[in-house]
Amino acid sequence: MVLTKTYCLANTAGVLVARLIGPVLQRWQPLWDPAMWLDVFVVLRNTLDDGSAMSPYVELVEDTVVPAVQALEWKTTDSERVRRFLAQWKDTLPPSAVQRILVEVVMPELTAEVESWDPWDAWQANCCHLLLRQWMPLAGPLLESLCVTVRRKLERALREWDDAGHALLSKSNLNLVAPWKALFGRASWEEFVDGIGVVWHLEQRLRSLRITPPKQNDDAFLEVIMKWAPLVRAEDMARLLEAEFFGRWRHALRHWLLATKPATREAVEWCNGWGRAFTPELREDERVHARLEAGIDMVNSAAQGLEI
Repeated sequence: MVLTKTYCLANTAGVLVARLIGPVLQRWQPLWDPAMWLDVFVVLRNTLDDGSAMSPYVELVEDTVVPAVQALEWKTTDSERVRRFLAQWKDTLPPSAVQRILVEVVMPELTAEVESWDPWDAWQANCCHLLLRQWMPLAGPLLESLCVTVRRKLERALREWDDAGHALLSKSNLNLVAPWKALFGRASWEEFVDGIGVVWHLEQRLRSLRITPPKQNDDAFLEVIMKWAPLVRAEDMARLLEAEFFGRWRHALRHWLLATKPATREAVEWCNGWGRAFTPELREDERVHARLEAGIDMVNSAAQGLEI
């Protein structure tokens, strides 16, 4: 009986408060003065929130704060203001109210932005990525459907680019796709990379590399292959290097040691220079490390007059 009376009093209090402050909140501009009512609602939460899904406090927020935010005609250019409001109010609003604001207020604008996004528009290219990345901490799971749309657009754009005879592994394409890796999630990203054929194109570029000591490395190795390497699975990249690079690399080193007989220090530095050219992830790969160490061993054997 005591609990019932307590709930009824809290519920009645919530209704009365809503009637009192509801009209005032209609004139409130949450984006420009997010903290204006915050202290008041902190007190009301401590008084009216009983922890239930439909407590008097939840109903109060749904009837007052949420409509005030819904009344905003915000654009994505105001994203910082909306995020600041949610950041300040997040611990005071019920989770259901935060979710409702995200779904009913934020997502329609983000969806419109993604739907109108043109991957090849120089101004839009990074704006879309930056916009979604900014919203990831607050709206993470809700952004998955938008990332699907982005991925579809990227795949179509890159397919058209490749069909037109342009190099898929161009710098402009790298700048276009690389920022999305963190947003897609691992499984989706790997499917995307496989779908546009990045590994196949890397294989072709590796086959065309010129390894001619004492020249340190082919420019394409640093500017193309190692730039794209972090975007594919480390195991795929290590496999490609074993199949298409290290055999010719070892052959070139052996020919150089036998034909020119360079100074040991020069040959060791040549091997180490190639090692530094690899990404940190590849340098840590056991197969890559073993191949580079084998090159150093070959240099040491040649210096000792042993067969190589």
